[in-house]
Amino acid sequence: MVNVEGPWVDRVLFFGSRTFDAGRIVVEVVIGENDRLDVVLKQFQRKVIRAGVLKDLRKKRYYEKPSEARQRKAGAARLRLARARRRAV
Repeated sequence: MVNVEGPWVDRVLFFGSRTFDAGRIVVEVVIGENDRLDVVLKQFQRKVIRAGVLKDLRKKRYYEKPSEARQRKAGAARLRLARARRRAV
């Protein structure tokens, strides 16, 4: 929570959508006085997905050996090349 000046201070939440030096990804949603909670939650969910927070959590759930990471990246590169070739035709 970030301190903000104004009469509506208690109605504003900040979840930042920036990457800081420590590598943390934070998603920011500002809640106004008349905003509906369901709309704000959907907005927060969209920003979390776009920021890649869930994808990063799933990726870091288990340790991946460097050799496995290389294999995964090589496989992804092969798929990208195959898709690019299909699109070029």
